[in-house]
Amino acid sequence: MSTAQAIANWVRQADRDASLRSDGATAIEREGLIRLRRESQRLRQERDILSKAAAWFARESKANTTTPSLVCLSTTGSR
Repeated sequence: MSTAQAIANWVRQADRDASLRSDGATAIEREGLIRLRRESQRLRQERDILSKAAAWFARESKANTTTPSLVCLSTTGSR
């Protein structure tokens, strides 16, 4: 990109930020979009982790309920 093009881009962005143009996002809107995209990515990661954890706990729970219990109960009642 040439220096002249860079300056023209900066001027257009400054005009958008000053509400003189409406052909694109302002700097604040772009920053907000970046923040929302990061938050969305973090939430997707958290959802995936929780989904995997839930599946693991479900498997463990199922495995533990099918295993016979080794707890012996005394019928003599010694106290």
